[in-house]
This record gives sequence, structure tokens and C-alpha cells, in this order.
Amino acid sequence: MGSMVASQLTIFLFSAILGAVLGVIYDAVRIFNAVVKENLVRIFVQDVLYFIISAVITFVYMLVVNGGEIRVYIVVGEAVGWLIYRATVGKFIYKIVLKVVEFAIKIARAFRNYAVSKLPKGKIIKVKSGVTNKVKVIKAAAASKIFWTKPRKKKKSNKNKVKLK
Repeated sequence: MGSMVASQLTIFLFSAILGAVLGVIYDAVRIFNAVVKENLVRIFVQDVLYFIISAVITFVYMLVVNGGEIRVYIVVGEAVGWLIYRATVGKFIYKIVLKVVEFAIKIARAFRNYAVSKLPKGKIIKVKSGVTNKVKVIKAAAASKIFWTKPRKKKKSNKNKVKLK
């Protein structure tokens, strides 16, 4: 009887750790949502994927630890671990990581603006959007608003040549 309670307590504690890990994964999703432009459909899809992944992880944990039997103390342990993580360490980790990511974005934007300012004025270049990967041909003066890539040299083709007789 005593070993059964000890094994259930161990399973409960490991499920609390699993809940904290799921909290870390959810914080990663939250940081991504805070950094990337808000889109309600994308956020909905991400939340659904998070819950599906969490359910699969929980199912595999129950399968390995308890032979696939659903026990309330395992689900409660995950919930307790998730809530303890979010109420204590999760708040600070989210704020710190979000500040670091925002700082890295500011540095990347400053580098991009510096690089674009060194382009010759009036020259036509090809730019590639960082989000949609569409290539546009613009003047260098207008390139400061678009994430740019180094222009590629075009091969000259004979198709456009007009033959004079």
C-alpha cells in the first residue's frame, strides 16, 4: 500500500514538471504572438496546435507511466505545475525573453536601415520581402521600408534583341 502511494506521488510530481514544461512551450507561443504582427486566424490556429500537442504529450506520458489509464491526479498534477510555473517563474521569463527579442529586433532594424542608407541613390534594385518572399524592382531611395536582399545579376538573353535587316 505504501509503495503504491509513493509511486502515485512520484507520478504526480513528474506530471507537475510536465505541466511546467507545457507552460514554457506556451510562453514561447505567447512571445511569438507578441513579436509578430497580430492576426487572429494565426493566433487561433497556434492555440489549437498548442492544445493538440499538449494533449498528445499528456497521452504519451499517461501511456508510458500508467499504461494509458487516465488518472485524475495526473491531469491535476499537470494543471498545478502549469499554474505554479505561470504564477512564479513564468512571469519573469516571459518579460525577460520578450525584452531580449525586442532588443534583437531593434538591432536588426538599425543594421537594415544602415545598410539601406549606403545604397546609391536612384539606382534600381531588386528587393525581397522578408514576410512574403515576393521580389519587387524599386528605386534605392524607396528601399528603406522593405527588407532587401542583394540584387542578383541578370543574364542577358537574346530573346529581346530586334534583328535589323
